[in-house]
Amino acid sequence: QFYYPLLNRAVVPTLGLSYAEYRLSWSNDIAHTRAAVLSSTVRPWPTFSFDLEFQWLNNRIVQSDVRFLVRMNYWFTEQLNLFQ
Repeated sequence: QFYYPLLNRAVVPTLGLSYAEYRLSWSNDIAHTRAAVLSSTVRPWPTFSFDLEFQWLNNRIVQSDVRFLVRMNYWFTEQLNLFQ
């Protein structure tokens, strides 16, 4: 996995790749799985951020699974200063 903060951490793009080999039992052949994720966190203000994420998975059972996720976060503790 690789990420690189940009613009004073206001934008953080991420790239992740994985590969694995496994057996469901000793009598089965070796199976392979591949996965990738491409995402970015965007933080326009210190208390608000949102994430955009693209995921891809390929294995023996799932030939091609693609997902796109969007998350929004609001940090109440930064606004209220409860833990200072």
